[in-house]
Amino acid sequence: MSILFLTKEESPDDGLWLEHLLEVLSSSICAVGADPLLRKIKYPKRVSLFNLGKGFNPLMAPLCWLPLPFLKPAGCSGIQRLKKEIAHPDTGLVFIPFLDLAVKYEEILLESEKPVFIYCTGRDVMWQSRYHYLPLCERYAPDYPEKVKRLARKATMIACSRFVRMQLMHRGIEKEKIVLCQGGIGVPEMCPERTGRKGPLQILYLDRLVDYKGPDQIIRIFDLACDKGLDAELILAGDGPMRVECERLRMKVNSRDRIHMPGLVTGNEAEDLFWKADLYTSHHRLGIVSQEEDGMGSGILRAMARGLPVISTNSGAVPEIVAHGRSGILVDPGDINGHAEALVRLYRDEELRLLMGKMSWKRVQENFNGRQKDAELRQVLGLSS
Repeated sequence: MSILFLTKEESPDDGLWLEHLLEVLSSSICAVGADPLLRKIKYPKRVSLFNLGKGFNPLMAPLCWLPLPFLKPAGCSGIQRLKKEIAHPDTGLVFIPFLDLAVKYEEILLESEKPVFIYCTGRDVMWQSRYHYLPLCERYAPDYPEKVKRLARKATMIACSRFVRMQLMHRGIEKEKIVLCQGGIGVPEMCPERTGRKGPLQILYLDRLVDYKGPDQIIRIFDLACDKGLDAELILAGDGPMRVECERLRMKVNSRDRIHMPGLVTGNEAEDLFWKADLYTSHHRLGIVSQEEDGMGSGILRAMARGLPVISTNSGAVPEIVAHGRSGILVDPGDINGHAEALVRLYRDEELRLLMGKMSWKRVQENFNGRQKDAELRQVLGLSS
């Protein structure tokens, strides 16, 4: 069965994830439509590529759902091409890795007789989501929830986590229309060997600097933990809308000289940071501005796959990834003191820290192995493994 794969322009972090999906499904993809075509994405060879639209200026995004023709990014040629590709005899199903993109082309998808599969990743199931740079503007139009419900009557909704599945159910989508297919990640065949640390502990945060992952909270927590006796350095790597705020906060705390912010890092630089780190931390929560929670926890999965213990929170998909007391320690969102004490605990208990790191690798190997999850996705779509 051949796939019509529809995608869109999203944050830089989604580039690798999209490339992986395209690679996993490449042998079955007949055409790719993007809104717009992404220059940095490596598309499968020998497939038909077409542009769904011209994209849009992010500053105009909050207004795109208003009934004003000049704000609509999709052109007639893109719409006609989409209808043509869906109706093409070679197209067996339509796969869309973003629910909000599916909503954008809801009418066309509902008119089609072809099966539709929509992969839901987190933000797209949070109706109240807002823009970091325009916090008074809701990300989705008022009729977004109703359009999702109409789509769900025809399409199969694929949830990337139990948390996302629960969000869909809370919003009126029938459980029978939702398939759980958790995200996976490549895992080393053997657990990376880590030895005792000589010198300051290396604590790593490597993810988007967004409010629902709590990078600002991590700075406060680290500073408090240092007051409690922690001898460590914090590497806060990544980029995002909270970059400037985090840099300003860093300059205000007593432990500023122990906090390093290298910004956006390359793949090789990320691997080096993972290898040098002793533990990974984040403070996931419901974003005050974005009104989002993390539905995938990909940053945490990457760290666990490399044998790092995790200290984080009971928010979003994190509790289904980190086994509290085994592969890491989880506290309630907002529990700054509890989080700081957990850092000090793993700093002082090297044996427990190393054991939790091994259990992290084992948990990802057994439950979030990329090869296994890729095969599950192909099975959900009715493709041969």
